[in-house]
Amino acid sequence: MLKLYTNTEFLCETHRRTVFPLLFDLHFKPDPRLLQDYQLVNSITACDIIVFPIDYTRFIKHKKAFDALLMASKAHHKPLWIYTAGDFGFTNYIKNSYTFRLGGFESKLSQSNVILPSFINDPYETQIPRRFFDFKKNSEAYDWFCWSCSVRAFKIYKRDFRAFKNEYKTEIE
Repeated sequence: MLKLYTNTEFLCETHRRTVFPLLFDLHFKPDPRLLQDYQLVNSITACDIIVFPIDYTRFIKHKKAFDALLMASKAHHKPLWIYTAGDFGFTNYIKNSYTFRLGGFESKLSQSNVILPSFINDPYETQIPRRFFDFKKNSEAYDWFCWSCSVRAFKIYKRDFRAFKNEYKTEIE
């Protein structure tokens, strides 16, 4: 079990949007599977890893808290986990630190960077209230880039649209 230490003053509703994702799942919304492998502790000497509680670019603005965790990491020779949020990652050069970030365009990742996957909600579960259905296609394939001026292509489109409209009439209206 990995024991994590962080400044718990930042684990509040004010900073909820920028909390390190692992800390979010341990503190705000406890996940039983993660609680088997990770534990938040109150003592630096009892921990295995020190974690910056929120996004690095926001946490660095809280100078006293930032310096306290950074100095504790150096004094106790504990690895430091850092999270950078947003569309771009932030590379730091703090020794014995690991940065968890999203991948970026032309990223030059070092050995101490860990890429996090993007978490995307499924729109079919949350945004689309109606059932999903496939559009039945004819065996004839057509390419609108080449056929856009063709009368034949327009007739095929019109025929297919009418069939679609008649088949799903109740759902369109």
